[in-house]
Amino acid sequence: MSTTANRNDPVVVITGASRGIGVSIAHSFAKAGSTLCLIARSAPDLEALAQELVCEYNISVGTWAADISDISRVVSVAQEIEMRHGRVDVLVNNAGIIQFDLVENVDLQNWWRLMEVNLLGPVVLTRSLLPCMLRQGTGTIISIGSRLCGGSAKYLSAYACSKTALMQFHQCLHREVWARGISTFIVQPGNVDTSILTEPGAVNPASLSEDPELARRVQALRDTSTCDPRVTADLCVTLASLPEARILSGLYIDTEEGLDNIFQDISASGKGLIQQHELYQLNIRKLADVEGYAK
Repeated sequence: MSTTANRNDPVVVITGASRGIGVSIAHSFAKAGSTLCLIARSAPDLEALAQELVCEYNISVGTWAADISDISRVVSVAQEIEMRHGRVDVLVNNAGIIQFDLVENVDLQNWWRLMEVNLLGPVVLTRSLLPCMLRQGTGTIISIGSRLCGGSAKYLSAYACSKTALMQFHQCLHREVWARGISTFIVQPGNVDTSILTEPGAVNPASLSEDPELARRVQALRDTSTCDPRVTADLCVTLASLPEARILSGLYIDTEEGLDNIFQDISASGKGLIQQHELYQLNIRKLADVEGYAK
């Protein structure tokens, strides 16, 4: 589905837009009056969402059915979006999958598939749309992260690796593009029910039946997935539209923390705790980095 865009409306690209957090993000940007470019694998779900958004908010919506891990298709979609609109103001890398299993039992193709969806897809789409943003001298790139950015957990090696690498990608990208007008953020959405556990390969049925601890952990995730996706969606709009948000570029933003204290600290003439201690960043600190340590 495609409608005519107002050239003054921000153009927002959202992946994984047909379900869960992606749907909420689409609604929040639509409410803000953005022109939407929605990407997901399911064409029927995308079309249904697009019709709903057009009717409710009277905005322009374009849809592209694509597997985010298909490099050539992602590049093609990015080119089509740029040709159609002539600009891209916001990219939200939301598409993602999960996999629960022990490394010793994991299907390696499924393990790598997760890396392709959670890491390669966002990198390819970012790389494809970045030149357009750089020519504009403005743009916002947001990826949905996880508390496992820089962390670890049993049964979640692929997921933790993908999200940690995605965060590091954003931090490196920030150093390259912030001075040229581009802001980049990793957003941790909390435990949101996104039906991610129903994806093929998310949970190995054999392992689930044979490993009580795995079964408990999967059930615990289901039971605690109660966070409101609209909180993350509204935060994405804030990061993309509030000029002051640029001071948070390159950082890990947790939706369950209020931004007021973070804004206040990081803007304190470069002398806040966040700057001093490099908080909300993926970092490895050694003993030699600790004040007072001597061999």
